[in-house]
Parts: sequence; structure tokens; C-alpha cells
Amino acid sequence: MTTLSRTDFEAEIAAQLGAGRAEAKRWVDAILGRISGAIAAGDKVQLTGFGVFEPRDRLPRRGRNPQTGEQIDIPAQRQVKFRAGRELRDSAKIGGDARRVA
Repeated sequence: MTTLSRTDFEAEIAAQLGAGRAEAKRWVDAILGRISGAIAAGDKVQLTGFGVFEPRDRLPRRGRNPQTGEQIDIPAQRQVKFRAGRELRDSAKIGGDARRVA
């Protein structure tokens, strides 16, 4: 398994669009910025076939420091949940038969 870095991603977008790296970087920045802005505003972002990004509020809770065993208070926080769309799951073989143990 390899990791696709942001720079590699931008280079591939540039190649697909037949554009320069700077233009591809602006496209990637614009798309990711729009997704981040919508989530920060509390909106859900649904990209059909790819997936859904959704902000979720977690309530404050008590936890335990694993090193000391001391109880700690964990404050409320907003997290981002991502659910992969059907086309993404199918293309990555996530779920369905891929999870079954032979």
C-alpha cells in the first residue's frame, strides 16, 4: 500500500486536466476549502457517489488517562464523520464480500 500525498494528488489532477501544477493546486485548495468551510459552518457535504462529510457534536464525558489511570474530563467537541458512497465502496472493495473471512 502506498500513500498519495497532496503534492502527488495535485500533480495527477494537473495531468488529467492538461493544466499547470499551480492551477491544479488552486483547484484542490478551492475544493478542500469549500468542504472545510461548510463543515465549520455546521453543514453536511454530500458528494454523490463519493461520500458524505458531516459534522458531529460529541458530548463532554469522563475518561481515564491510560498512563496514570487518573480520571479526566474530556470536553465537548465537534468531529467530522465520513461515510463512503456506494461507488467509492465498490471501487475500493470496502464492505460486502471483501470483509468476509473464508
